[in-house]
Amino acid sequence: MDVLGFSDGPETPRHWRWSMPTEPYLTALRTEYGLEALVAPARTYLERVVQICHWTHGRWQHDGSNHCAQDDPRSILRDAAEGKGFAC
Repeated sequence: MDVLGFSDGPETPRHWRWSMPTEPYLTALRTEYGLEALVAPARTYLERVVQICHWTHGRWQHDGSNHCAQDDPRSILRDAAEGKGFAC
């Protein structure tokens, strides 16, 4: 597992974890939301990213003052499906 760390301020370090596409969590995410079919028409990786960004943007009402209790994608998407809104 590779971790990319950065800081957006002196007290708030953030860490990103890069995962293999075959990891069970990512497989479940793709399956649960039909992401393979969503990006199937894309001809390039950039087009796939754009498709996913547009799809994600439309999943919830954007609310700059509300944050998800858990910060993983499946939890956020599940909360959004229940009508909760979040910051971008």
